[in-house]
Amino acid sequence: MWLGQPAISSASARQTDLDWIRISMTLVVVLYHCSMFFNPQPWHVKNNVMDNGFIFAYTNLVVNWMMLVFFAVSGISAYYSLQKRDSKGFLKERLLRLGVPLAFGMEASMPIYVLHQPVIVTIGYLIYALRRPVPAKLLFLLAAASLVIMLLYHFVIRRNRVLRVLFGMKAARRLRRK
Repeated sequence: MWLGQPAISSASARQTDLDWIRISMTLVVVLYHCSMFFNPQPWHVKNNVMDNGFIFAYTNLVVNWMMLVFFAVSGISAYYSLQKRDSKGFLKERLLRLGVPLAFGMEASMPIYVLHQPVIVTIGYLIYALRRPVPAKLLFLLAAASLVIMLLYHFVIRRNRVLRVLFGMKAARRLRRK
């Protein structure tokens, strides 16, 4: 089976192969951004031990094609979707399907985007002097940054009226206290 063939032959079946490509590529992008701390290319904060081997090769390899894969999968998905419905149905389905993530994204993406850089740089600076192998530092940076960003977003930014506005979110009329 190759990328253009459906994983399941039924016309109404979901293209699970495209879903797995999306999931895999999302992990590739996250790992790419965390690995920038360890490769010798310019970045804000650098580890005391650079990796001129695997991590350097990985970042140089994926930087050229990672976003292109997302665009290709999007186009292939649109092609399959248009095979099942007319253009009006396609537009309606896209609006309904993207509406909820868009609503969440308008509320959450800006704070997460603003937080990710300083959190990664701060944690990277704190683990700079640790005498651990680069892959261990990379995994710790990935896990710790994800946890800190989500905790800050959920427990600090979403619950503070001033911070909500400063991070590009709608001002809440009443914040629920739990």
